[in-house]
Amino acid sequence: MSAGHDNTFEGKVVSRVYLGDIAEYTIRVSEMDVLVRAHPSVALSPGDATPVYFPADRTIAICE
Repeated sequence: MSAGHDNTFEGKVVSRVYLGDIAEYTIRVSEMDVLVRAHPSVALSPGDATPVYFPADRTIAICE
């Protein structure tokens, strides 16, 4: 992820769960928690800051 993309936000890792072939992260962006799945080699820990990028052509917003 490179800075300067539209739809890029600063997030903070809340939790990480290893699921074998993927790692599932909960990342807090503003006041919202976002579920992110990544390759298990991604090394983020709770408390780490990380950019979160939402490609417009691969994003669906679901409102409650």
